[in-house]
Amino acid sequence: MCIRDRYQRRVRGRQAIMAELRVLVTGGSGLVGQGIQEVVTERPEDADAGNCAEWLFAGSKDGDLRELNDTMALFERFKPTHVIHLAANVGGLFKNMKYRVEMYRDNMAINDNVLAAAHKQGCVKVISMLSTCIFPDKTAYPIDEDMVHNGAPHSSNEGYALSLIHISEPTRLLSISYAVFCLKKKKKKKKKKERCRK
Repeated sequence: MCIRDRYQRRVRGRQAIMAELRVLVTGGSGLVGQGIQEVVTERPEDADAGNCAEWLFAGSKDGDLRELNDTMALFERFKPTHVIHLAANVGGLFKNMKYRVEMYRDNMAINDNVLAAAHKQGCVKVISMLSTCIFPDKTAYPIDEDMVHNGAPHSSNEGYALSLIHISEPTRLLSISYAVFCLKKKKKKKKKKERCRK
């Protein structure tokens, strides 16, 4: 099989897989969710933007993800194969400082419920969005993913930050996927020599 044939076979296989994709974006009405929606609707010819998939955008009016029953119902309704998890109880500096416990509890519940529903639904992958606020207050720059657990986040947003940090372990334990800062190790592929026949 020549390179051209292999490429065409790979493209056909990718198109078949992409046709079956149902990507649920939680927090779809937020800033990042709207950005994703803009990309996938304004560039339909661009397969790299994921337009071979069915995109489903869920906002807070579609269900309260702090409640397990609402979250399970949302996943049952949309039946996603993949999830981009953006939903969170977010706020500015003053909200984070005034409602530390509520920010922690709400976001822990949202994260736990989304992961549980994705696992029950049989989702292939969950990508969870994190924030730079998860990094330790006292750290060296530039920062990278290996530094997340090297200290406590800044006290002004610790409830929100800790809820994001804690999504990595249940995600790993459920074997759904890895959060952004838990990277999968790439497997080495054996190279095969093939010649193109004329």
